[in-house]
Amino acid sequence: MIVLRILGIYILGWVLGIYANVISEQEIKGERHTLPPSLILRRIYLLWILKPIQGIKNRFHRISNRNLRQNKTEALYILVEIIIIISLNFVYIRYGSTGKGLGAFLFIYLLIIISVIDLHTMLIPNRFILILGGFHGLFIVFGWSISWSQALLGALFGGGVLLGIRYFSLLLLKKEGMGMGDIKLAFICGLYLGPSKIMFGMLLATYISGFILLVLLIMKKVKRNQYIPYGPFLAGGFILSLLFYEDIMKIFQ
Repeated sequence: MIVLRILGIYILGWVLGIYANVISEQEIKGERHTLPPSLILRRIYLLWILKPIQGIKNRFHRISNRNLRQNKTEALYILVEIIIIISLNFVYIRYGSTGKGLGAFLFIYLLIIISVIDLHTMLIPNRFILILGGFHGLFIVFGWSISWSQALLGALFGGGVLLGIRYFSLLLLKKEGMGMGDIKLAFICGLYLGPSKIMFGMLLATYISGFILLVLLIMKKVKRNQYIPYGPFLAGGFILSLLFYEDIMKIFQ
């Protein structure tokens, strides 16, 4: 029974990961139309269902035979699918098959899609922000999330802190320290996380981004004062805060 459950989570997470990659790819290319089955099937590689281990080997072999840009894109697709499978597993362990579990996974799922789009375009589309906000409203109504008062506080904290950073940077440094897309993302995510988790998520995002940027600077992959998409770091911080906030707080109690 446990094996079947694990297998079911793996297959569901993998298919949802493929679907997320197709949505991201269409948004990046500006192809906002319905998703024909052929696009989904093109990424599924049906042999993976029958021979998943062999499929992984074949897929990595295909990566090694492509140019660098294609390799990076394919590697990102694989990473997205792995992250979604792992996230689905963590959500199931923490929440089980409940409404809160569904709400938590949709939150993570949309953040992953937004991160991939931002990584490629340095833009967070407003329509994804609105979709995320709409879901949050439903989560609160259905009792799958926090109360309205906590949601509003979280939104004000999330959006307010980043908005303050933006204006501080514009006044003193004469450049944007934070994009409006990032501010709107933090505002909307605050509706779901509440004040404590949204602040903790932003703190995690700061540490994660600082560490990764330091490594990239040392490797000379980025330059000083170069603009980078901050959405993926925010999303990572918010997801970690959602899943592990209580566990981390227990350590310091």
